[in-house]
Amino acid sequence: MDRLRLPVNRSYSLRGITIATTVALAARDDPYRCRALLHDGAWSPATSDGPRNPEPTDCRTVEYPRDGDSLKHCLQGQRIVFAGDSTMRQVFLAAIERFHSQPRLTIGDIVGGNELHQDLSFESKGFKVDFIWDPWLNSSSLHSTLEASHALTLVNDEGAVVEKDKQSAAAIILGAPGLWAARHGGDNYMRLFERGIDNIRPYISSNLDKSIPLSTRASDGIATQVLLAPVSVPEYGHLSLNRSQTITPKRIHKMNEYLAALPPDLNSHILWVYNQISADQLAGAGKGDGLHDSKEVAARKLDVVLNVRCNTASSAHARTFKGTCCVAHSKKINVLYEMAVISWAVLSVCLLPPLYPLTMKYKSLREVGVVRASRVVLFTLAWCWFCDGARYIGKAERRYQQGSFLKICLYWLAPSDSASSTPTASSDQMSDETSKGEAAEAMRDPPGYRGPGYLSRDHSDEIKGVMQGLILLYHYHHASQTLWVYKVVRLFISAYFYLTGYGHALHLLRTKDFSARRVASVLFRLNLLSALLPYMMGTRYDLYYFASAATFWYFVTLAVVSVAHGRNRHPGFFAAKVLAAALGTEWLTSSPGAFRALASAAHAVFRAELDPEELRFRLHLDRYVVYVGVLAAYFVHAASLRRRRPLTIAPLGHAQPSWTPRRRRILNAVCALSAVLFFAVTQLHAGLQDKRRYNVVHPLVSWVPILCFVVLRTAHPRLRAAHLPLPAALGRVALETYVLQYHTWLGRDATALLTLGLGGASYGRWGAYAEALLLGTAFVGVAALAHSATDVLARRLEVRRFVTIALALWLANVLGSR
Repeated sequence: MDRLRLPVNRSYSLRGITIATTVALAARDDPYRCRALLHDGAWSPATSDGPRNPEPTDCRTVEYPRDGDSLKHCLQGQRIVFAGDSTMRQVFLAAIERFHSQPRLTIGDIVGGNELHQDLSFESKGFKVDFIWDPWLNSSSLHSTLEASHALTLVNDEGAVVEKDKQSAAAIILGAPGLWAARHGGDNYMRLFERGIDNIRPYISSNLDKSIPLSTRASDGIATQVLLAPVSVPEYGHLSLNRSQTITPKRIHKMNEYLAALPPDLNSHILWVYNQISADQLAGAGKGDGLHDSKEVAARKLDVVLNVRCNTASSAHARTFKGTCCVAHSKKINVLYEMAVISWAVLSVCLLPPLYPLTMKYKSLREVGVVRASRVVLFTLAWCWFCDGARYIGKAERRYQQGSFLKICLYWLAPSDSASSTPTASSDQMSDETSKGEAAEAMRDPPGYRGPGYLSRDHSDEIKGVMQGLILLYHYHHASQTLWVYKVVRLFISAYFYLTGYGHALHLLRTKDFSARRVASVLFRLNLLSALLPYMMGTRYDLYYFASAATFWYFVTLAVVSVAHGRNRHPGFFAAKVLAAALGTEWLTSSPGAFRALASAAHAVFRAELDPEELRFRLHLDRYVVYVGVLAAYFVHAASLRRRRPLTIAPLGHAQPSWTPRRRRILNAVCALSAVLFFAVTQLHAGLQDKRRYNVVHPLVSWVPILCFVVLRTAHPRLRAAHLPLPAALGRVALETYVLQYHTWLGRDATALLTLGLGGASYGRWGAYAEALLLGTAFVGVAALAHSATDVLARRLEVRRFVTIALALWLANVLGSR
């Protein structure tokens, strides 16, 4: 992407990734990401559905729609003032078009005459916009406006907010007097230019950041941002002969260099991004006369002003607001965050080696492992808030670039291809949601039971890890906008639920453990983070839909296996139960009323917020593949129980006397051909080139390539004996990585990129790589710690404690909603 090149004389030196990261985390240089918006950025890649937009590298902008609630909340009772020459008047006209119900107004519609060099004013539906014609920045009208909205009077010596005139401006945007100085100033152009800047210096002498926290109280008229547009860089080849003789590159560059040399506090008010917006000429619209931008470009300039002025107020008004530039977080204390940090500190002290004898005296702290696990959970919650709830780490826009996405996917797969020849344990030894200690006790083989050798635990983790790595990259690169990538990732998600159904069903068939303790352990393991994060982050439980969907399918699998489980040895009866369950979920996921009733009940009883349509849509997409996993587990289990036959089901890739090597090769060839045909049809068929149409077909056919892949994965003894350790390690923490990605891998509930500020113009591409590596390492490390901690806590969980925790969460919801 094209970098914004600014005429600043500030030099940066990379003293090391550690120092740069520390500065970025402390957010001392750009605490609210205003400088990122006004000074630094990159251009979004060209897309088929719209023009390229200017985007900061360290935060995310939004486009405020006409008559939007956010604009009304931000600007109610105040006005926006533009002052300068005709180039600034264009942004004024863009504001009128944005606020007025009738688009495409012209200057003639506002002025009503031939005189253009005059002050203008417009008001519509509570929005007020003024334009002061002052190309030299020395008029009495501008001076009085600046005095009425003087930024230095916002706070008195005691730190108290001072009430100002209710008619003061919310924002004042000034155009530097460079074009008029160059055109009419002759040899004294620089002195005239400096005089104009000196006139407004008292009003921009304090850093712009000081006004950002106060902008949440727009209706009180106490927060005014004064912004200065630099000297506009013309298209010199399009200038008229008279203009080209005076408006020269040397003069324009010299005046902008003067602005760049201003002290940092003054420089914080300069809209350097304006010149880059004009230079790019969005949508191919150039400056017809060399000076004036198109309406599209003027609208983009207006968006920068509105993001400076309104983002803090909009963010405080609605947590779902996506803008992160010029946002000062509310001073409201996150009580849960402080409690988590304090509890973490206390537990950390309790675990100091000199204090071990003291802690061992107390029954509640007798098991240091449980205390350590609790400390890790608290740290995980605090880390999520630090990354996504506080302002220390920036949030930037995501943009899909196919080349970068494919390259990074190959980078993930390449180091993963380091196979281990260590024999692997069977997947029925422990499902993904079963704790290791519980498995050691519960997984003793019944008499005559033979291990199946089908889809071992390491193989299952390997498949999950490969898929999870690609899914994380898919979200990180915003690849959901590309249909062919979406289809592949949808298949990955279906494979995850296939493995979930297979693992749960095989465990239940083997152990016949339908106890309340087992159910409580699985529910705790699946839902600990997704139940606590809504309290910490102010989100919904179903936002982390892997956990909610896995919980739903666990209950379904439990019902299928446990109902009349004494007759499970009859294949026909078991198949009938599966069919009945499939028909039931088909009706449930096709009936909006059922999930609306569920959401209403959850809100009435637990005060929990659910999106019934979203949850129903997610479950509907995978409503059959789970049952395929349950049936596969049943056949594997049945074959493994056959005495004196230490062999498994041949169609799943293992030899039996009736399956010769030739037949196995034929089976493998059929599976490979079926997989190729599946991808060819789903990717190339004209009727499936739309997400909605594909979503209708996907549940019916997603199991085909999944079963084919499993057969091919275990088609040869060497393949069965080897696995990929790196993906397997990630697969073991797949649930935690999926849940935590919403706040520690991505930001704003997985809609923005987390950034330390190392990817801007100061550090370049290597800075972006460094911050991705740092944040990615921290993300995976925290997920691994959370997985281990949850496993320890689940092993110690009793039904009584589980009910107590559930009641505590319910009580917190009820009290918190009042």
